[in-house]
Amino acid sequence: MIFPKQVAPSAAPSVEQSGNASAANCSVAVSGIVYGPITVGSHRRYLVEPYQLAAVPLEQVDLSPSRLLAASHEVVPFTGRTDELTDLSAWLDGPGRSARLLHGAGGQGKSRLAGQFAALTAAAGWEVVNVRHDSTLSPLTVTATESGKDIGRGVLVVIDYAERWSTTDLLDVIRDRLLGHPGRTRLLLLARPAGLWWQNLCHHLNNGGISTSETALTPLAQTATARRELFNTAVEAFAPYLGLTDTSGVAEPAMENDDWRLVLTVHMAALAAVHAYQHGQVAPENPAELSTYLINKEASYWHSLLESSRVRTRPETMRRAVCAAILTRALPYEQALDAVTRAGLAGHDDADQVLDDHRLCYPPTSPRTALEPLQPDRLAEDFIALAAPGSAGTGASGEPTPPSGTADMWTTGAISRLLKPINDELWPYTAVAVTMLIEATHRWPHVGREVLYPLLIAHPTLGIAAGEAALIRLTDIPGLDMAVLEAIERTLPSGSVVDLDAAFAAITAKLARHHVDGGADEAEQARLYMNLGYRMQNAGRLEEAARASSEAAEIYRQLVARDPATFRPLLAQALNEQSTSLGQLHLSEQSLRANSESLDIYRRLAADDPDTYEDGLARTLNNRSHILTDLDRYREAEAASAKAVKIRRRMAAKNPRAFTSSLAASLTNYSICLSRLGKRAAALSSGAEAVRLGQGLMKGNGSPFLPDLAIAIRNFGMRLFEAGRSEDALDASACAVELHRALEKVNQAAFEEDLARSLDCFVLVRLDRGVELEEALLAARESVEIWERLALRAPVELTGHLRHGLLRQLLLLERLGRLEQDGPTVMQRLAESQPPAGGAPGGLFGDGGPGMALGPASQRQRPPRQNRPQDRATPKSKKKRRRGR
Repeated sequence: MIFPKQVAPSAAPSVEQSGNASAANCSVAVSGIVYGPITVGSHRRYLVEPYQLAAVPLEQVDLSPSRLLAASHEVVPFTGRTDELTDLSAWLDGPGRSARLLHGAGGQGKSRLAGQFAALTAAAGWEVVNVRHDSTLSPLTVTATESGKDIGRGVLVVIDYAERWSTTDLLDVIRDRLLGHPGRTRLLLLARPAGLWWQNLCHHLNNGGISTSETALTPLAQTATARRELFNTAVEAFAPYLGLTDTSGVAEPAMENDDWRLVLTVHMAALAAVHAYQHGQVAPENPAELSTYLINKEASYWHSLLESSRVRTRPETMRRAVCAAILTRALPYEQALDAVTRAGLAGHDDADQVLDDHRLCYPPTSPRTALEPLQPDRLAEDFIALAAPGSAGTGASGEPTPPSGTADMWTTGAISRLLKPINDELWPYTAVAVTMLIEATHRWPHVGREVLYPLLIAHPTLGIAAGEAALIRLTDIPGLDMAVLEAIERTLPSGSVVDLDAAFAAITAKLARHHVDGGADEAEQARLYMNLGYRMQNAGRLEEAARASSEAAEIYRQLVARDPATFRPLLAQALNEQSTSLGQLHLSEQSLRANSESLDIYRRLAADDPDTYEDGLARTLNNRSHILTDLDRYREAEAASAKAVKIRRRMAAKNPRAFTSSLAASLTNYSICLSRLGKRAAALSSGAEAVRLGQGLMKGNGSPFLPDLAIAIRNFGMRLFEAGRSEDALDASACAVELHRALEKVNQAAFEEDLARSLDCFVLVRLDRGVELEEALLAARESVEIWERLALRAPVELTGHLRHGLLRQLLLLERLGRLEQDGPTVMQRLAESQPPAGGAPGGLFGDGGPGMALGPASQRQRPPRQNRPQDRATPKSKKKRRRGR
């Protein structure tokens, strides 16, 4: 067997199909040599546990003020949100499987609403589980609780901080068989923003048969009257914990304006008012001063413990330990010891004492851990801001910068020491810590100036490690120092990283706009637009890629008129990028015109200086063969492809590390061209060599080469099919689907067309063999759904693919004896999908059908090294393939 059967696509290509916790592998053997495994992805560490339905009890003695605010303790009774609970209950009672996003600003009450809904759901007979990342687990670990009982009406899965998870990780959890249930399943996600991450996740869930919806929490305290009711309820709840029996004298702030709209703000005001009344002080009247007041009372609590000899750590040191814990989150005890030592809190001998005292002040949820963070998050962000040095003024939301008595010069250096990579190794809490600093900077600009920006400029890989959502959030900070993005941009890998490409595009777009608006000269503008077009291609934002590359080409044309020697090579590159973008939009004639102009320039340049320009010439020839194939000009396509292979083979012989990947891509394309001309033996040989080279590249950090390898395997499968090696073709087509499904999962826009093409190949081979027809029918349906969406973008060019898919569905239904039952619906869709004038033919195996291994990934080309960032260590994409049956 060339491709192991266990990597075939799931019989039902839907998100709810379960997988296991190990990395998915796909091995490929060519000419008797096994090259593999190909690791497509691995799990993050997460914990599945019963939802904590009851409040975590608190003793009414010696409590830090912050613990009274933590949602887990439910000190203040849950009130309001009747409409939201009614809506969530209706969602719960719906059919099938569905996901709901509950989003709102920090302090809006998401956790309390989720807890109340979870309790009601459990009382109605549902099993309710919580899923969270857990740094105390060993790698590749997924822990689940075995309840051993009937889970009743269904399963409700709750995931907090959902925006901090990658789409890949969220889909892994959803697909995990530990969460599977034959009946109803509900996924409740909690997050601050709803943005690109949610749109991307919705696409995947909807494609998998999971419906999606969202609830944007509106402020519970929208009027002064409502705020007074919340305030008084909170006062009565807090008073017993602070030893106050008579609350009649507690002063109530005015709370008239929208600064009081958050539930947490009102609760903080109530806690401050009770504390102030008890101690004969005046509570803050301004919401912006509440955090300062409460954090100072937190320090008073540490001081009281020191005076009573319950701890030995000084309040100044405890303040620093709390600051460190906010960033590291709870860590295994030995890791926590190392963290407080690196932060400069104590020598190692004293670190145990600091941790033990911190554990007394902030009891951990697990006996194995230390450095439990301050809660709630919004107060923790304010704690960091108050500890960071700052200047006079106010924050973005009106918060004052820290008074001189609260800032600590230790903070900036300590955060750097906690996060600075050691030998390029990142700490397990890096992503969470950077995300926390980004969120704090949105409200406290001095945190950016004094802490976050210098840190990212010195260590830009920290920003990349924070992940796609955090990087996009970084670009949205008002008044962001562009030096931060420039530092990160210089560190970006030159190629594609599929689960970060959207963030890379956002960074590049922000920088391009900044420099163009800032008066960059024409040459710099052209360079910026060309780089932007490349990043937009990788992110699947094809229209924007085409606009950017076209703008670059136009500027370079003007520059060539003034300085041909300098700018003609850059014009050639820009034209090729423009051609590629237009080709991905299926505008083949326009793409060919740009390619022809680029090719003419490169031929003249390479004739004079082959060492410098042959790579560009080969890249342009390779793209030309794609375009000519799309236009059914196969002999011309083969000629262009053969020249590209010849050049790249020569270059790879001189420098294998730099040019083997390019040679593999050209061989795949050459194989397609040979097949179209009926040269099947040569096509099979070329395809096999491409797969062999691609698998060799995957032995190291292979993720940048995965898109090209997936296309190579798909092409090789079709060449095997043509050669009569149908059994091997079955497995090759299954592997191609598996790889493209993994890629599409993390970047739908860039890879869904490739997935549709691989699904078509999967179906075609099974139709021919008459095997696995049920699986083929499900794959055909999935392919049709994708082509229907894509045909809306390019109806002339892509409606033919849709019609091919519908015709294959009819054949499969006939083979399965279900044509009379299900055929009319498919025939109706076929009748409604008539191609526009000039569209592709409707034949089952018409031009552009599944035998074509083209698509966005296959056309993606890297710009020459002199015009792109230097290669750096590429972050490993965390991707997991679906396990087949």
